[in-house]
Amino acid sequence: MTILSEVEDYLQRTGVKAYRLGVDSCGDPCMVSRLRAGRSMRPETERRLRDYMAGRIGPHVRTGAKDKSDTLDRFAELLSEHDLETGDVGGEAEKCGRAMGFTPGYGRKMLSKLRAKMGAQAV
Repeated sequence: MTILSEVEDYLQRTGVKAYRLGVDSCGDPCMVSRLRAGRSMRPETERRLRDYMAGRIGPHVRTGAKDKSDTLDRFAELLSEHDLETGDVGGEAEKCGRAMGFTPGYGRKMLSKLRAKMGAQAV
């Protein structure tokens, strides 16, 4: 059974909207529509989706932070542990974002927020 057929079966059985399944399982509101369009997904995303549909894990939570400033502080701490001498700060920010459970592209967005918070200092 393909992941798409599993998703369609789950949606039919539960009555959950496609958008809600994507957000709750993986934090991606467009996940089901992309699957329907023929796109593939990363193995870890597919595993998370299957685990969610099987009831083994709860809704997707990006971080354990209590508020946005905690999230930004945690991101800054994680980013400081990476080697930023390579010159690819954006790439390192993406790695940190993925480690925190963010969707692709959000690591760079967090980097922009961090730079704004610090007044564009040495980050």
